[in-house]
Amino acid sequence: MTVSVGFACIKGETPVVILGHADRALYYAKANGRNRVCNYEELVSSGLLPPQIDQTPAELFFDGPTD
Repeated sequence: MTVSVGFACIKGETPVVILGHADRALYYAKANGRNRVCNYEELVSSGLLPPQIDQTPAELFFDGPTD
């Protein structure tokens, strides 16, 4: 039996973002040898994992003529 763990630091992000980072670190650990502990921030800073791109939907507003 092996154990893989992924974790992320809490730095003012929402719980969903923090869990997403930890999940990415976990899947990195599983895909790269299993039986490891991986920190999301360390993986990103070392270039082993690309930073997560914010996928928050954008709201567009148009303030034009109302003819």
